[in-house]
Amino acid sequence: MRKCVLLFAMLLASLHAMAALQIHEKDGLKYEYEPGSGSCSVKECDKQKEGALVLDEVIRIDGEDYTLEGIKASAFGRCEKLERISIPRGVKTIAPHAFYRCVALREVTLPDGLETLGAEAFLECPLERIVLPAGLKTIGGGTFRGCAQLKEVTLPAGLETLGGDVFSDCVELESISIPAGVKRIGSGRGHMGGNVFSGCVKLKEVSLPEGLEVIGEGSFRGCAIERLVIPPNVKIIGRDAFAGCEKLRELTLPEGLVTIGGYAFGGCPELKKVDLPASVVLLGGSEFAKSKIERYIVPPGVEVLSQSAFNDYSELTRLVLNREIKSLPGNFVQNCPKLETLTLPVGLETVKHGFYLTNGVMLKSLFSPAVTPPRIVDWPAGQTNNGEIAPTTKIYVPKGSVDAYKVTWSDWKDQIVGFGLSLTSPKDRIAVGEELVLAATVEPATFGLEWESSDAAVATVDATGKLVGRADGVCMVTARIAGSEVEERVRITVGGGVPVERVELSKESAIVILGEQLQLSARVVPAEASNKELTWFTSGTVGEQYEMNAVAGVNASGLVSPLQIGNATVTARTKEGKEAVCRSCTTSASR
Repeated sequence: MRKCVLLFAMLLASLHAMAALQIHEKDGLKYEYEPGSGSCSVKECDKQKEGALVLDEVIRIDGEDYTLEGIKASAFGRCEKLERISIPRGVKTIAPHAFYRCVALREVTLPDGLETLGAEAFLECPLERIVLPAGLKTIGGGTFRGCAQLKEVTLPAGLETLGGDVFSDCVELESISIPAGVKRIGSGRGHMGGNVFSGCVKLKEVSLPEGLEVIGEGSFRGCAIERLVIPPNVKIIGRDAFAGCEKLRELTLPEGLVTIGGYAFGGCPELKKVDLPASVVLLGGSEFAKSKIERYIVPPGVEVLSQSAFNDYSELTRLVLNREIKSLPGNFVQNCPKLETLTLPVGLETVKHGFYLTNGVMLKSLFSPAVTPPRIVDWPAGQTNNGEIAPTTKIYVPKGSVDAYKVTWSDWKDQIVGFGLSLTSPKDRIAVGEELVLAATVEPATFGLEWESSDAAVATVDATGKLVGRADGVCMVTARIAGSEVEERVRITVGGGVPVERVELSKESAIVILGEQLQLSARVVPAEASNKELTWFTSGTVGEQYEMNAVAGVNASGLVSPLQIGNATVTARTKEGKEAVCRSCTTSASR
């Protein structure tokens, strides 16, 4: 009974409110107002209205003045002869679909003080330029979608939110500058936040603000961008964010980036090289598919790969999976016809449903550096197939583990070959200008070696392992089996350089509240160490399961930003390989 009474009361209140609103007609326009309120809105326009229209700031109704404050939903929708309109100051809101499909509307003057532009307000209008007024904070989803003549857009400095599809399919738009106050370009799908500039096929120049944190799904899909520098505070690049940018050939990603969504840069055929920052924790899968990338090294913080993680990498020849990955889906590599060398993680424990490395893949070399052979798991009872690896693929495993691999990977026992690598240095300290030849032994002897110095300013190393001291300091010298992640290192001090003994973090564990940040600091010991440069990165879990959304990100100075509730591990590592870990940096919704 109480519910019936309440519903009846609500109905009466609604009918009373509707009854209070009245309509005033003047010059082909219908205004909605409440007597005595002092304000009104345009509710409807005569569909035959043509040419130019200047809306009055004040409407005189029954001897009283009413200030025009809004334009209602669909008020001017499909006014197909309207060419120009000037909206007066005082209007704060333009509701969804207000001018949608006004197919002759080429010019709009918007007032200062406008606060909200509703979804699809100017959908498919032939506007050529638009200046959005100061004070506008929100532009709704699809507001200018399909404005095929739009060439110039000026966004206001105070803008905070760009709705999904807001400028999608504006095929004449060539440049855009996003204001400093925008933290997110899209955050969901479609009108919920994705595809903000999707289909802007001439959009070549894009200026992104320093404070930008999220680039949402499909935001710049199919644009004409050629060079792209992602700002330093961006943590998330969403799925398909730059997919189909066929002219993109230069890409710079910042340290501090946490997530790259699936196919984020897929279909960018001119992209040949990308350096992934160590801070990346989550990869959505095939994020650079159909590019010309030849070498891909998975960042150290990534612990999970998706199904078909590397699908359609037509030019990829070398793939190195980082040592932190414990489990792999069997079909994580597909349609990579030029892939020659694959290095599995040294910490790999299991492969789900077996290896399937023949679907558009013809490997020459598969390196499995794990001492204990990874197990094939999750087959139905009684099924023991290990999968498919081409009979011409050589499978290289640690020479002391050959017999164990031939038992565990019995389907390929005749392809298994033991490898070994050792690296020694006659001494661990040299003078500036001094030369030193490092001794590396590799099995089989036919393997090539790659040499690398962690700091070429301190010491350089050539293709034969000859080291030359360049300046006081400490560096790590790496010998790596060519095309793999199988490597050995030695630490070399040049001149009076002082090596790092350890790294200490300001916190070993912490709770970080969503919406807040945590500043971690690291102390390098000893204080006089020659090279104190640190790299910060994170990894994380949600509950007991790994998720394709990062728990937290960390920038180059150790500032931790929680992204969702869960547990994150934050690591600070020196160039010499010394590190410290905050092992339980738990994010929380409240204190």
